[in-house]
Amino acid sequence: SGGSITVTVPEENGYDLDLDGNRVRAELKNFTGEYEKDEIKGTVNGGGVKIRAKTSGGSIRLNYR
Repeated sequence: SGGSITVTVPEENGYDLDLDGNRVRAELKNFTGEYEKDEIKGTVNGGGVKIRAKTSGGSIRLNYR
């Protein structure tokens, strides 16, 4: 839908990212994949837990704790 999404995860873990929104933002370390204004697809720290988030009109923000 059109709302914004914020995802907060531990920095040291591995992730498979599939994020798609009007605007997608994250500060990624050890990232392999595609990072565009409206989409992030790839792996962090070699991959691991799948994180999938989609919004048609809102933004997506990935934060580390």
